[in-house]
Amino acid sequence: MPLAALRRWLIVGVLVAVVAALPWAVGRIPAGSGNLSAQDLVQRIESSADQPYSGYAESAGGLILPITDSFSEIADLFGDRTKMRVWYVSPTASRVDAIGYTGETDVYTDAKGTWTWDYEAEEATRSLSTTAAVAIPTPADLLPPAVARRVLSNAAAADLTTLPAERIAGRSAAGVRLTPSDPAATVKRVDVWADEATGVALRVVIYGADANSALDTAFLDIDLSAPDSGLLTFAPPPNAQVQTDNGDLIGRLQQRGGVDALTLPDSLAGFPRTGDGGFSSVGVYGDTVTSFVAIYLPNRFSGSLRDTLRDAPTTVVEDVGLSTTSGPISALLADTGGRSRWLLVGTVTVETLVTASSSLLPLGTGR
Repeated sequence: MPLAALRRWLIVGVLVAVVAALPWAVGRIPAGSGNLSAQDLVQRIESSADQPYSGYAESAGGLILPITDSFSEIADLFGDRTKMRVWYVSPTASRVDAIGYTGETDVYTDAKGTWTWDYEAEEATRSLSTTAAVAIPTPADLLPPAVARRVLSNAAAADLTTLPAERIAGRSAAGVRLTPSDPAATVKRVDVWADEATGVALRVVIYGADANSALDTAFLDIDLSAPDSGLLTFAPPPNAQVQTDNGDLIGRLQQRGGVDALTLPDSLAGFPRTGDGGFSSVGVYGDTVTSFVAIYLPNRFSGSLRDTLRDAPTTVVEDVGLSTTSGPISALLADTGGRSRWLLVGTVTVETLVTASSSLLPLGTGR
């Protein structure tokens, strides 16, 4: 990390510690009135992608995901606390440093893709941009602005209500709540607070059926001015190991075991197909926070996933295969009766996934 950037964040860390030690002082600063309507606030949030900012955020995940070793980084993101420093100019110009107990991983985004720099391992990974609807999550996907824009996209006006304003990261933040009305939804509500002037989301909390949050991500410090562009560029050091990686999840599955070409239906369990990223064997169904993905898996990959699911304490044996849940996330590994399986994962009920699988199972029989 450049010396100037390190010095800046040491100063920020001291300031955050001082403010945390004086909660009475922060409490005396009132939040704004939050006069925006729920729809107006959502519109500002959705239009905030080009608003520059820099800051420090933390996300806390409450999901225990039974995932094979090939995707352990995904389980860590959604089941643990992630600390992030961020410098953001636009969707194609940003940097996010994820700080862990054993080191730091920096992700630089540019117009062609991303560079991921593992400081301790001295390893740089280049991933080209992907339009795949099922992408491998990164720490940047857990920042409040990214989460807010994703979950509020195309939200029905009837599902939106306003929340009292709160003071977050030293700024007055207007609030909006999304309560999905679809009976198949497992996300019960999403609470979002955003800066009124810019629409930059400052905190997002996603709840499942119980009172515990499945994801809580928030800024502790934020500056809404443009960061130094010099902080956003990366070139691998001379001694670095450099490798390339397919940034989409389906590409990773292909590398691990292959995805055969099949034609999926235009709708499953009453949900329209909304994207596949160019892969005929992958279907994304539904919209906003009520959606699921269906992925066709040959036996050479699905076998290890089946073994992992069998050992998970929340796994239930269904007529069509194995299911599990964690917070609002449901998963079903459905057996085709041949050598392959369908994996269905999303924020819908297991019953919905079982219904969807009934249209998929004949497609993979005998493979």
